[in-house]
Amino acid sequence: MVSLETDLLHEKVEDFVNYLTYEKRYSPHTVKSYERDLCHFIQSLKENFPEVCSWSDVGERHLRQVIRVISCLDPDKKDLSNRSRARLVSSLKSFYKYLVLNGQVSVNLMSDIKTPKFSTSLPTYLTYEQFEKLVSLPLDETPQSYRDRAIVELIFASGVRVSELVGIRMSDIDFEKMEIRIIGKGNKERIVPFGSYSLQAIFEWLAVRDVLVADDCDYLFVNRFGNKMNPRAVQISLKKMGLNAEIPIKLTPHKLRHSFATEMLAGGADIRVVQEILGHTSLSITQIYLHLDIERLKSVYNKAHPLSSVE
Repeated sequence: MVSLETDLLHEKVEDFVNYLTYEKRYSPHTVKSYERDLCHFIQSLKENFPEVCSWSDVGERHLRQVIRVISCLDPDKKDLSNRSRARLVSSLKSFYKYLVLNGQVSVNLMSDIKTPKFSTSLPTYLTYEQFEKLVSLPLDETPQSYRDRAIVELIFASGVRVSELVGIRMSDIDFEKMEIRIIGKGNKERIVPFGSYSLQAIFEWLAVRDVLVADDCDYLFVNRFGNKMNPRAVQISLKKMGLNAEIPIKLTPHKLRHSFATEMLAGGADIRVVQEILGHTSLSITQIYLHLDIERLKSVYNKAHPLSSVE
């Protein structure tokens, strides 16, 4: 049975989770990550400092000690440990801002605690050749096959997140201007362009959509029952497409998003334009695709230039 003291700690976390869900409109995946990190922190806090009863009892030494304990749980995997610690610190920083904002604590003890650095691997993406192979798969004449091709074309053309994709309504699409109104993270709205190939794929899907769609469903992409698709269903469909096309990497919506950003920057797009289209809050997030493109350029250079390496 959970103690009253632990309940007091969890109570504020529950309030924070509701705040992120209903006021900030964060995605369920993001909210779950915050909740998991904070509950993990509370568990370790009670194990190491059982005298702590509420967040007002927590001092800086408690924070630093518990963060240190959690990050040392797997000392043989330094990068993994640093990544987990960085995520925990980030969650606590956001949580403490919320506690101060709502008068639950008077001082933000996390303001002086730095987020640890960790090595960042470059994202995996599809080459344009792999993408062409994917959309060249023969259709099996089912509505789902037209839908899945339209999904692939649209993500590659616009870079939308899978959570944003499933939320697109018919009324969000301007077919004449080839633009979509997207509601992204934090309930922020942006307008995203898409191209003629994805427009054609959407039209082909809409021609058979009525076979599946429920009368009152306004969402662009629907499942076999005619209702709004969920992100997991999209992931399963794309994985199957990738296997059928013999793509050497596991096909996911996020890899298509990476491909969009990589191709945009390789084609000379301004990084701030790419940032706006992707819905990134910080330019530093988008900059990873610059490094990705440089790596691709190096690869091409090493294969093509006779003096790129010394035998």
